[in-house]
Amino acid sequence: MHTGVGRAVSHSFVRGLKLPAAVSLVAANLLLAACAPPPADLQSTPKAPVANETPVPVSTIAQTATPTLPPPTAFPSPTALPSPTPSPSAATTAVGSPTRAPVAPTATAPVTPAAAQAPASPTPAPTQRQTADQPDDQDGYQVHFLYVLPSDGRDEELDTNGWIATAVGSAQKWLEKETAGRRLSVDTFGGEIDITFVRLSRPDAVVSAYDSRSGTTREPLVRVTLEVELRSIGFEHPRKVYAVYYGGGSDTGECFGGSYPPSRVGNIAIANVKLGTRCEEPRKLVYADGSYAIAVANFHEIFHTLGAVARCAPHHSTESGGHVSDDPQDLMFPRSSRTVPRVDVARDDYFGHGKPACLDLARSPFLLPAPPDAELPPLWPAAVARPRACEEEPTAGATGSGPRGGIIFDNMRAATMQVFQLTPEGRTLRDTVRPWTASYQQGAQTGSAWLVADANGKCLAIFVSESTLTRASVRGGG
Repeated sequence: MHTGVGRAVSHSFVRGLKLPAAVSLVAANLLLAACAPPPADLQSTPKAPVANETPVPVSTIAQTATPTLPPPTAFPSPTALPSPTPSPSAATTAVGSPTRAPVAPTATAPVTPAAAQAPASPTPAPTQRQTADQPDDQDGYQVHFLYVLPSDGRDEELDTNGWIATAVGSAQKWLEKETAGRRLSVDTFGGEIDITFVRLSRPDAVVSAYDSRSGTTREPLVRVTLEVELRSIGFEHPRKVYAVYYGGGSDTGECFGGSYPPSRVGNIAIANVKLGTRCEEPRKLVYADGSYAIAVANFHEIFHTLGAVARCAPHHSTESGGHVSDDPQDLMFPRSSRTVPRVDVARDDYFGHGKPACLDLARSPFLLPAPPDAELPPLWPAAVARPRACEEEPTAGATGSGPRGGIIFDNMRAATMQVFQLTPEGRTLRDTVRPWTASYQQGAQTGSAWLVADANGKCLAIFVSESTLTRASVRGGG
């Protein structure tokens, strides 16, 4: 979905899922409602209030009304995906906790051979918990996986008991079948998939207060606030996309989300794995080929984060931006299908079409084997803005004369901040940014000057837009 700062991409992964009869219709509806589609253009909208915070007007994240989706149809015979059984100490695990032995998944419902024989991970699962990105086995562009929990989230040890590794492996095998051997370039360490465990600084209720469905707006700010906090602790490598399995959220929130450059820039794709919410059913489901539905759904969001589906695609949906409109079986179709998803069914929209002027994920360096004509996602990489002293304000009022692009302000603080554009005439307020969110000023000219202040207008730093996309981080304080 989409942005590092903006509307999350929609999808409803009910294609070919085998549901227990008693929950099939309910689960299908949950999947159909999992995310909301991105708007066509960035626009100003108010943000939903955060617990214990006075609402402030903002114009950061775009939104659009979610189209009504058709009711799901019946699905094939039931297949349930086993959920892992956490160790007795799982509920209190924190960053830096001792190494644990792998916990074998325990079925919570009858498992058919299709689920029981789900493909193994192409690389071994880690047995030792890692709380930082480990040294990479290989250079280049990669997808790094994280298991992220709010400060009070229940720890199921999905990073070390093999669940995430097996889920990712099943989706990799599905992708290889669909693309004649191509697969995501997954970050590994010592031959094992490198999965980092992160426990956030904030409890579930506080993070969930940013949810698109918990206030008066439908902004997918949970994904945005997670990205900002993850960036604040170092998950901002210029050659990595971060695929997050998130164990938090409310029963009304989005189950999946990703970016959609160039209008929604960011570096994470999220799949919600919290039990006891509307997102629990997608986690338990498996397609007829043995691939885990939640992992394939996360690949959908990773594809969005890499720029698919571009608006130049012949079947780009005018109703649900970032998706295709021609085939319900397509991975990037926004609504349901009863069969295993396919990757760009006609090879004419986002994979293997060969048109040089339109994004083609077959040319993405995030897929292996890496192509010789590698094509980065739109606006990658972002320039990192250097903060300048507030004393420069009287002479910093440059309007900019370079090409138009954008500048993102990450509020890595526990307090609201204001974003002003500086001109020879002085300050012009452009945005008010909630704690742990971001402001994307699209259309900013290279060379333009910006001032970030606290809620009282006291200057915190000055930044200059340095490229077609610049990222400015404001840390500490509050």
